[in-house]
Amino acid sequence: MRTSPSTARGFTLIELLVSISIIALLIGILIPALGNARESARTVACAVNLRSQGQALQLYRDANDNWFPVMREIRPAAPAETVPDTGDYLGALDYLTLPRALGDFTDAPVPRWTGRDTDAFSEGAHWEVEQPWRCPSDLGRYGLGDPGLTGPAEYYKQYQTSYWYAPGLSVSGLYFLAQIEVSGSTLADIWDQWVPVQGVDGAPTVDRIPVILDGSVVDSSRAVPRDWHPGGTEWDLGAQALFVDGSVDWNNFNPEDISPGGPLFQALCDLVRRSGLPLGGCN
Repeated sequence: MRTSPSTARGFTLIELLVSISIIALLIGILIPALGNARESARTVACAVNLRSQGQALQLYRDANDNWFPVMREIRPAAPAETVPDTGDYLGALDYLTLPRALGDFTDAPVPRWTGRDTDAFSEGAHWEVEQPWRCPSDLGRYGLGDPGLTGPAEYYKQYQTSYWYAPGLSVSGLYFLAQIEVSGSTLADIWDQWVPVQGVDGAPTVDRIPVILDGSVVDSSRAVPRDWHPGGTEWDLGAQALFVDGSVDWNNFNPEDISPGGPLFQALCDLVRRSGLPLGGCN
């Protein structure tokens, strides 16, 4: 008895369209979830970096009479610079970066310059940086961190780090405005003995002042800070922060706002009072 071969049945046009629609719907559901998962992973990695830097900072302080490093908030790291002589205050401000200041107190690899020593931020030359100095969300989406540089956009490729040293704003501000040399001991006193600052115009009270933050604070005029990490309120800069007690949490004030009443302005005033010099706006 002969049987006729079965005929394979294909998709109808309607079934094909339905299948495509279901796949597109699933993709639309999954992509945001995957994006959130990636950002959560980057946020966790950034927090781990900050904790590692906090451990290095504590070891630095243990070896230096509990002082803080005296350096700028962030600075492009030229490859040909040499370690300044002891007592060369400006030389230290021009040389030090977080990896250079804290590198002896961590096992992290030293940032490596890809060009020649004389190729300061030339085409393609940059710093290769490992953890904990590089934030996974430092994607270089906002252009150069410093006007006039022709180098890469990512902060770590210019500065050896994606992170911002908050006490350095007071250090560089006082030196370049009034040639006041702030000591690491004075910085430590102010950050260790911080008194909460009441927020103005609806801003929250600043109970803690950060020491190191992720680099979304570097150039907020061109950045959408929450693109680094999702934030909490209109007052944050999207910056995770390391605090003086070693904890890592969301930063709840704008560290570039040094207008009267702002927390870093208050820290600046405290430094000025200790120097015995007047500064407009300080009570």
